[in-house]
Amino acid sequence: GEASGLALGEMIASNAHLLDLDLGWNSLRGAGGSSVAHALPRSALRRINLSWNSIGDQGAVALGEAIPGIAALTHLDISHNRIGRLGATALADGLRRSSTLTSCELSHNPMGLD
Repeated sequence: GEASGLALGEMIASNAHLLDLDLGWNSLRGAGGSSVAHALPRSALRRINLSWNSIGDQGAVALGEAIPGIAALTHLDISHNRIGRLGATALADGLRRSSTLTSCELSHNPMGLD
């Protein structure tokens, strides 16, 4: 849940050797997703799976801000997260500023249904 997101964020920020992270189906929700997102720019992660976590717009906005600072990121899966128009706009800005991301899975989010 959300408390786990805080602990995971601390672990991610302090682990320079972790390259691939799969947190799919963990119910991080908005606050937990935001905590994880804020730690990502301090990581060496190449692949991140945050699918099925209900991060919503709150988590998506945090990810949008974090994505350009994740130096090695090549793949991001944030499908099935209840991301709406606000989150989609923030993600689009972050994705536009990423120089390393080559694959991004955004399926099954109600981005245009507001």
